[in-house]
Amino acid sequence: MTVAARAATPKIIIAGAPASGKGTQCELLKETYVLVSCFVWLPTLISHSFLSFLAHCHHNHTAPPSHLLTNRYGVVHLSTGDILRAAVQEGTELGTKAKDFMDRGELVPDEVIIGVVKERLAAPDCEEKGWLLDGFPRTKTQADALKTLGVAPSAFVLLNVPDEMLVERVVGRRTDPETGKIYHLKYSPPPPDVPMERLVHRSDDTEEKVKVRVKAFHEHCEAVSGCYKDVLVQVDGTQKKEAVFAAIKGAIDAALIKEKEVMAQEAISTAAMVKGKKANVPPLRIIIAGAPASGKGTQCEMLKERCVLD
Repeated sequence: MTVAARAATPKIIIAGAPASGKGTQCELLKETYVLVSCFVWLPTLISHSFLSFLAHCHHNHTAPPSHLLTNRYGVVHLSTGDILRAAVQEGTELGTKAKDFMDRGELVPDEVIIGVVKERLAAPDCEEKGWLLDGFPRTKTQADALKTLGVAPSAFVLLNVPDEMLVERVVGRRTDPETGKIYHLKYSPPPPDVPMERLVHRSDDTEEKVKVRVKAFHEHCEAVSGCYKDVLVQVDGTQKKEAVFAAIKGAIDAALIKEKEVMAQEAISTAAMVKGKKANVPPLRIIIAGAPASGKGTQCEMLKERCVLD
């Protein structure tokens, strides 16, 4: 992968307490990121037909389907639960180890989780499209382990929401078991065609239990975010989802531009160093001998072409 391509590949970690809005923002990031960045930094990867299609959409004041943008340019949304389940299903070595713990009802150790995450981030789709790591790492130990393995995000997004609002958001959540959609009785009620009696209130979506989960998040949040202070993006999660997303996207765009500039400078420095080394290489001095018709002339021509001799 070229320097420009690597620089334009988003590597995002999003963190926040339960009900801080991570799920909503992950969906928005998947659906709308990173079309503009691809146009700016990866023009050779965009087909002429697709560009024509987008021009047609612009001319007719219509938006291209979000699923098309997701399929072609969307970052890969990853959660540790999804990664572990996929590794188990695929029967990888780490997946088998994880399954042993899961079957016994035990927590999967950090070293296994880290290994599975590292393996997944190295997959071709993540290398090509970039990745969005949802709610991981959760502890400083996990963050340090990722750093040791060379996993470094372009941006670490932290959604800040007051505890009392988190509790209100969680307690009011309801899930539709038929569609999997999550509603909120106050902020995002179900449409008229969805009967209220069908909605389910999760057993752990109570005030008592959410306070325990929020407390656990706060115990580790400062230590984890401190590991990414150079790329930390703190966002007010109490705003409307569109405003939250605009803040996140603006910060990620700025981070990617900075990353691109750094990598371009590194490429220039490397090229200059290589050029300098070539300049210091002494010229070849060769004597070739042989009897008449031994092939000296033929070999001299080949040497001239291969070694760029005068």
